[in-house]
Amino acid sequence: MRPTHFALFHTNILFLTISRFCHQDDIFKCLLVNSSWTKIVVRVLWNAPIWRTKKSYQKFLSSLIKPKTKYSYGEFVEKLIFTTHPTISSFPFTIQSLDLISERCVNTKFLVFDCQKSISLDYNDHFPPEVLSMFLTRCSKLIYLKGPRFTTVDWMISALRPIQQGSCPNLKSLIMSWDWRDSSLNNLLHDIGSRCQQITTLNITTDINDQRTAKIIVDSFPLLEKFSCLTINYLSLRVIINGCRHLNFMKFEFSPELNDDWALTLANSFPSLNSFILIRGWLNLPKFFKAWAINQKKLRHIEFLDYSHLSFEMLQPIIQLCTNLESIKLGNCDRITDSSITYLAKHRGRNLKYLSLHYANEITDIGINSISEHCRFLQTLNIFECPKITADSIINIIKRCRFLVELSGNYSVTMISPIIKSIISIGSPKLEIFSHSLLSLNISQIIRTVNSSTLEKLGRNLPKLRKFDIRYPIKGINPKKFMKAFLNFPQLEKLCIVPPPNLKRKHIKILESHPRLKEIWFLTHENSKVEQYVRERSNANVIGVHIILGILYSEEEL
Repeated sequence: MRPTHFALFHTNILFLTISRFCHQDDIFKCLLVNSSWTKIVVRVLWNAPIWRTKKSYQKFLSSLIKPKTKYSYGEFVEKLIFTTHPTISSFPFTIQSLDLISERCVNTKFLVFDCQKSISLDYNDHFPPEVLSMFLTRCSKLIYLKGPRFTTVDWMISALRPIQQGSCPNLKSLIMSWDWRDSSLNNLLHDIGSRCQQITTLNITTDINDQRTAKIIVDSFPLLEKFSCLTINYLSLRVIINGCRHLNFMKFEFSPELNDDWALTLANSFPSLNSFILIRGWLNLPKFFKAWAINQKKLRHIEFLDYSHLSFEMLQPIIQLCTNLESIKLGNCDRITDSSITYLAKHRGRNLKYLSLHYANEITDIGINSISEHCRFLQTLNIFECPKITADSIINIIKRCRFLVELSGNYSVTMISPIIKSIISIGSPKLEIFSHSLLSLNISQIIRTVNSSTLEKLGRNLPKLRKFDIRYPIKGINPKKFMKAFLNFPQLEKLCIVPPPNLKRKHIKILESHPRLKEIWFLTHENSKVEQYVRERSNANVIGVHIILGILYSEEEL
């Protein structure tokens, strides 16, 4: 085992500590290890800092500027993600603090901004371009950039000027929002491509309706492997697929002008893809998909999202001819019925690993039972808003698909109890994620689904469970026994529950003793004692598991 892997494997608790940025030098005093091993641990833990509270962010900053430290911590940072946490309305990402981070963390390779309005009020609450520009100037080793949404073309040009000037020659992935209505886009794309010749991933959140833009993408990014945009018209798509011959991933929406005959002329020109995502489709394209699927022998994953015209006639050739297909996601495709799912199960059988169905109103137990019968190596099943699917077919999945790693969905009140009972009686030794995201606060409708005894049995039957998410109010149980029952899940890392109404701080402390638990979400009605404890704990910057309290007043608030 390589030293870095050894350090990462053996330092779970230390990771939890430093990820909250209690100062590292204090922790090293407790480490009875040699200095070289300690440096490996520090490098691993500082690789991608996490800030879940304002205080943890301030601790991180103080570690960067403290004059006497064992190491130059900023040099270990390779991944920075600036985003707001769900429980924090405004994060203190000021221009001054970001200036400090960009100055000290010069080895950053991955940079993500998801916090456009969380920087400074000096710019009318907008993300100033100078912030992104100074990171791009100082982080010459950058290989991945996801920028914030820009407000004007001038903002974009100013923010990305360092890239145009050659400051990030190693950049491989670029994800940005653009404005296709301005001619500056073409010049900017040309300049970036000429300076960053290693770019293989380009995600531009805009419409491509101009052949000139498509031609510049082809000429400026010769190594392009992954391409995403919003809508693309027929002529521009023809330029892209004929020019970018290394493409293995595409995500876009066909423009409304396209028809099946036009699309058919493109089918044979498509590069052989590993993954294809088609969104918001209103076009019936059976000829296109039949011809397209013939050349897609490498296709492993396909998604159709909000494709109202997707039919069995269009899906059939993909299932039949794409012999390496192992993952499929269908979201809000109204015309897909059991016949499509049954055909998928019979033709992809043992190869199918991932199935996700969202808003599949016409799919019933017939389709899911065919999956359990033919797809014994299924690893992930995600069912969301599929009203005609019952617990019976889900139980058959549990019985027959013994390699299942994730079982998630928003099952009804009447479904969850038999599903859990089946897991207890049958067992699911490889299951790592069990997520039930449907919240119901109507106590009168709740069947007593989960109690201490149930959890203890689940723990024995789910030895590898890492994430447990079940959102039902629970009444009439002993909260101490209930919290202790979660200690029976040896690998549990994230827990999301609606706790008993009589939960107290002493009960929460039981959960805090779990050796691997990293994050707890309590979704509950107002509980002053728990709320006070969580607040005190946050203010004291307590080391260990991170607790998030969601105060719920109605089902609609989740």
